[in-house]
Amino acid sequence: MSDKAPEITTLADASPHGRRAGARIATHSKVPLQCLADSEGMMPFDGQIVDISPEGLGFLVHPAEITLSPGTLLQGCLVEIPGKRSYKFDLEVCYSQPAPPIEGNPAVRSGCRFVNADDSTRELIELFLSYQPED
Repeated sequence: MSDKAPEITTLADASPHGRRAGARIATHSKVPLQCLADSEGMMPFDGQIVDISPEGLGFLVHPAEITLSPGTLLQGCLVEIPGKRSYKFDLEVCYSQPAPPIEGNPAVRSGCRFVNADDSTRELIELFLSYQPED
């Protein structure tokens, strides 16, 4: 397998939805890809996207006051790709679990499914699925 092949993860989620229908592709970027989650909700927050699939995405959250229970609806999540465009979609939290600390800061990893995937969301997914990291 080439060094430029995307990394595929197959983690099972601990939600009532069971295993994912498809594998997630890990995001590779020199700059972490941020998602402003729940921009239309009560408490917007930044999450670092770590993987994506046609069904959903996974992200890391650092602030301890952010708790994401299964079934939580995150409305108007925004992803801005420099030089590309902005993408907006809703997510439903499937699971959240502690993640290894990053730079000494506690983190939580949450897996979410797309609630209203449209052409824009599919474009974002295709962008990641076709991305080949630079050497």
